[in-house]
Amino acid sequence: MYGFTRENINLDTIRERIAKMTDDQLLAYGKSAASMAERSDRETWKVQLAEARAEWRRRFKKSLNGQS
Repeated sequence: MYGFTRENINLDTIRERIAKMTDDQLLAYGKSAASMAERSDRETWKVQLAEARAEWRRRFKKSLNGQS
């Protein structure tokens, strides 16, 4: 369901799922992943947080660089 198991992390599945999210969904997902990554030693949350941040940067690259 989430693109990972205890043994492996399927980055393609995570990236596809994240790419389909609205901006609001992505923001909520990133906040949840950040909270879980902070409280858990599981690598899956850290990977999901990194992917959510990468998608956010991809979507808002121009505005993050000070461009309109």
